[in-house]
Amino acid sequence: MTGKKINPSCVDYGIMNCRTLDKHWPDFCLTTNLDEGELDRILERYMEPDNSKYSLASAEVEYEGYRLLTRVEEIIAVARKISA
Repeated sequence: MTGKKINPSCVDYGIMNCRTLDKHWPDFCLTTNLDEGELDRILERYMEPDNSKYSLASAEVEYEGYRLLTRVEEIIAVARKISA
């Protein structure tokens, strides 16, 4: 054990409420319990030019190739979209 703190996620507990909205929100849920300052910092990072380019390209590939492309094909498609 490395002594690192492990943050739980909904998938660890089989909750997945973001999709169905028919279960309780656990105390560790970042959807409902994210600190406003932390959200602002995250959004600032997303708006940095490289991060924005990468996240948009990966979202487009996810949308266009969902369940059609392998993980390797997705990586190649993202690389092409960002001209890497």
